[in-house]
Amino acid sequence: MPRYQVYAPPDQFGDWTTVANPLGRVSYTITVEPIGDTLITGEVRYFGEGDIIPRVDSFSQEVSIQTGDSVATVDVHLKGTPTGSSCWVDVTP
Repeated sequence: MPRYQVYAPPDQFGDWTTVANPLGRVSYTITVEPIGDTLITGEVRYFGEGDIIPRVDSFSQEVSIQTGDSVATVDVHLKGTPTGSSCWVDVTP
C-alpha cells in the first residue's frame, strides 16, 4: 500500500499530488490521516468511466473511486481548517 506525506495548508487547498498511475479500470480507497488535530478536507481528481475531463470528488477522511479504462493519474490535494497540517495519505488498490 503506497503511503504519501502531503501538506494541507490552512484554509486553502495545496498543490495536487499524484498518488496513483492506473492502467485500465482500477478501484482505489484513499485515506487521509492528519499529523495533528486539525480538520482535513480533500479533493481527488481522476478520470472515471467514459470521462473526457477529469472528475473532482470532495472527501474528508476517506474516499473510494474507480478509474475508467484509460492511462491517467489519480491526484489529491488537501486543506486544513483552522490550521495547516502534514498528512499521511494511504492508497489501497
